[in-house]
Amino acid sequence: MLPKQIKSFWTATTTETNYPQLSGDMETDVVIVGGGIAGLNAAYFLMREGMKIILLEASQIATGTSGNTTAKVTSQHNLKYAFLQKHFGLEKAEIYADSNQWAIAEMEQIIEEEKIECDFVHVPAYVYAVTDSELEKVQKEIAVCQKLNLPVSFVEKIADMPFPIKGAIEFADQAYFHPRKYLLALAEQIQVKGGKIFEQTRALNIKTGAMPIVVTDMGEIKAKKVIIATNYPFFDKGLFFLRTSQARSYGMAIRSNVPTPKGMFINNEGKALSFRPHLNDGKEWLIAGGESHMVGEFEQEDHFANLEKTVTEKLIASNIEYIWASQDSMPIDKVPFMGKMPRAKNIFVTTGFGKWGITTSFVSAKILTDLILDRKNEWAKLYSPWRFNLTASFSELKNSMMRIMKGYLGSANKTDIFNLADLQLGEGKIIRFKGRKIAVFKDEQGIVLARSAVCTHLGCTVNWNHLEKTWDCPCHGSRFNKNGEVIQGPANKPLEKTEL
Repeated sequence: MLPKQIKSFWTATTTETNYPQLSGDMETDVVIVGGGIAGLNAAYFLMREGMKIILLEASQIATGTSGNTTAKVTSQHNLKYAFLQKHFGLEKAEIYADSNQWAIAEMEQIIEEEKIECDFVHVPAYVYAVTDSELEKVQKEIAVCQKLNLPVSFVEKIADMPFPIKGAIEFADQAYFHPRKYLLALAEQIQVKGGKIFEQTRALNIKTGAMPIVVTDMGEIKAKKVIIATNYPFFDKGLFFLRTSQARSYGMAIRSNVPTPKGMFINNEGKALSFRPHLNDGKEWLIAGGESHMVGEFEQEDHFANLEKTVTEKLIASNIEYIWASQDSMPIDKVPFMGKMPRAKNIFVTTGFGKWGITTSFVSAKILTDLILDRKNEWAKLYSPWRFNLTASFSELKNSMMRIMKGYLGSANKTDIFNLADLQLGEGKIIRFKGRKIAVFKDEQGIVLARSAVCTHLGCTVNWNHLEKTWDCPCHGSRFNKNGEVIQGPANKPLEKTEL
């Protein structure tokens, strides 16, 4: 049986943070908006260079994507390198490989220097094939990875693998860790070094200029530089609403009673299944993930039940103690965006990690630090937010535009309801009322809450997410709780109150 509460293993096994809210106006060298691994790493890197830092988080640090990850520290980002060679060329594929391999070593060095206890363990990472077509793709990937001098090899069998495979690509000497143990310790070090962290402080806008000003709901901060490290940029001058899409996926922590293979695993075709072991306080766990879909789509599916079925059948595991969901920004050309925000002076952005944000967040911190300090960085051109690669982007750009168009038009199944007694307790639904699309929710006491169904970001129609009891925008990934309050940007205003 699945747990009733949706809470990640990482959050459940660490203490809750309680950093203060911003109170009034301030000034600093660099403002970082976003308290996940990208923002905290950037803050740490810049503070090593003597910069004064203020970091803002709309909720609590390390509770968003970074607190709901599978936490793989690896340059193996599924079958990425054959794609990069085809669409970007071998030289840029090598930059991607080198930068992410560097990130593994850099992370380990920081952990050692700061004496951070975060369950960091070296293991290999695998992309396994269960069909002949998958095997062919794996073999092509290996050929490219060998050109890039990545630590790869082909293996036919893996010890304790609970289901048959055709073979796999193995990346040696990768790692896993406990993300919140790392991030909470890093945040403490940032404060020790003089940095300021403010939680429950939502950035609303940026006043551009030579000294940009970040406008929040708690005051304004003037800075020499601004870094936007939110999952989706709340301030968008780079057309990221067309160049990224937002995906949700689901995770589980399992106390398995059967031997599990000692590595990190993911497949490439069909229904995705990612899994790996984790040792926490002397106890062995299995971390599994899958059921990916775009935000606002397939919201009536029971993704936790679907993942439970897959885990039970394939991994022969049933003691599921924690369940959670995550949201990732997916770049249309499969390469993250890191660098100067287009058409905005002294503003920098990092987004589009595409579910591989652990190593790429370190790459991002390095690139942004070098750019802010006017140092040359050989990786920056590949990751530049100014780039546009049509051949790599065409298919996903078309899909993104279709999702956005559908989101503006609204789903065809929005219906008129005049008898709200038909709405079940705990149920949400989009209805038409006097020509308007209304998001209605009936709480457990039978009280109906009504809000406009129009997302306050760019006006798409939200959908009801029955699993998490939220209103989700299919266009750009904004999410609102059942009361219409923002829980996930880029929207920064609640759904408009409506009288029925």
